[in-house]
This record gives sequence, C-alpha cells and structure tokens, in this order.
Amino acid sequence: RLLRDPGEQVQAQAVASYAALCSEEQFHDDVVPLTDNGTQSLLRAAIEGARRFDSPRTHHFLETRFRVGPNAMRLHVLGTLEALANDATLPLLTEALSSKHIQVSTRAAEVLKNLAGAGKVNLARTLMWLLRSRDVNVRRMAVDLAKRVGDPTGELWPSLLRFLRDEDWWVRERVTDALVEMAGAQLTRFIVGYLGDASDIVRRY
Repeated sequence: RLLRDPGEQVQAQAVASYAALCSEEQFHDDVVPLTDNGTQSLLRAAIEGARRFDSPRTHHFLETRFRVGPNAMRLHVLGTLEALANDATLPLLTEALSSKHIQVSTRAAEVLKNLAGAGKVNLARTLMWLLRSRDVNVRRMAVDLAKRVGDPTGELWPSLLRFLRDEDWWVRERVTDALVEMAGAQLTRFIVGYLGDASDIVRRY
C-alpha cells in the first residue's frame, strides 16, 4: 500500500524497503511501473534497489532510466552498474562514456576503471567494447585503461588478437592501431602465428 503513498519521502522509503525484500519478479511488476512518472526520490530508490537483481530485465530498466535522465539519475544508474560488477554492464558503460555531459562520462570512466582494475569484468572484452566505438575519446580511454591495468598474466594481448579475427574491417583497422600503441613489441610473439592464417585479410593485417 505504501508504494503508492502520496507522501514523496514515504513512497521512496517504501520502494527502498520493498526492493530489499521482494523477488525480482515482484520488483519489476510492482516497482518499475512506478518509475514512469515517479519523483526523483522514488527513481533513486528504484535504481539503487535494482542492485539485487542482475538480469536482462534489470539491465533493460537501467538502460531506460539512463537514456531518459536527468543526469542525477544517470549517475545513480552508473552506481548501480558498479555494484552489479559484471560484463553485462559494458554496453551501457560504453554508451555513458560518450555522454556529452562531462560529469556522466567522467563517472562512467571511473566505474569502468574500477571494475577492470578489480578483475570484475573481462578486460579483453571491455577493451573491445571501447575500441569499437566511433568516439575517438572512448577509443583513447581504452588505451589508457590497458596501460593502467597492464597485462601481468600475458593473456590480454593474445585474447584481443583472437577477438580481432572476427571483427569487421572498420573495427579491425582501429583496433590494430590501438594494439600497436598499447602493446608495441610485446605483440610480436603472438602475431607470428597469424602470418600463416588461412585468411589473406588476417595475414595482411
């Protein structure tokens, strides 16, 4: 009953409490519909409450709230993505990096660096999401991220090269340039094997 209380603070607290106790199905059936015309307090409570439910439905809800805004809610969405901490957050984080609002893009970069640095997301997949962006600033961030995190296990560069084999030419050209900048001569021993690849395109690259 309190989910529809006319008092803004009461309703927001009801959403927060309900989200902490309910099932995922109940959250999406009872809470998410309220966000269409909800107050800022309610929206914040719902977005933070979504941290308990890591699923495609939840990510769709977060994408919707991010795109609708306002910026204050976008920042709360980014906080929830950081709490969910997995590869499913990468598409929306990459979108957020291209935001025209500096506060949003800066926070997205912070979240991504934290997740990658803590090993919460697959670094090779993260870099591919960034490097395939048409935004030069996002691609530049991929280089900065790779340099910051490094490749202590020696698995990153060969992983990225495997991703490249199936990418289209537009992505391949940009990622090839970025790999050279990120890894330089470290790539040599991994690239040698590709000189004998069945694909003439791969051999040329």
